[in-house]
Amino acid sequence: MECKKLNIWTASSFFIFLTYLVFLVYPIVTVLKQALIHEGQFSLANFVTFFSKAYYSETLVNSFKVSITATITSLVVGTLLAYLFSMYDFKGKKFLQILIIIASMSAPFVGAYS
Repeated sequence: MECKKLNIWTASSFFIFLTYLVFLVYPIVTVLKQALIHEGQFSLANFVTFFSKAYYSETLVNSFKVSITATITSLVVGTLLAYLFSMYDFKGKKFLQILIIIASMSAPFVGAYS
């Protein structure tokens, strides 16, 4: 009886691992393969083109600026809200906590939808 449960868990673990490979690892490997193969041979020409053009350098720097600004802003706002929610009781606190939970839960759905 115990062996049957082990086989079910093994099969489900194997299925989860295969799903992981198909939906995460395969696309990454495919993109890397396309980036590293130029005209049928191994080449870094695509990366040289990317880093040599000013447009791409500017967009990369702008992406880092936006990422750093968003990280610092959410860190400050999150820390202040965490302190506020833990130290004080105020009207509407429960409602705001529910809104925060809904916002946290909806992010993966919005990403999957887009």
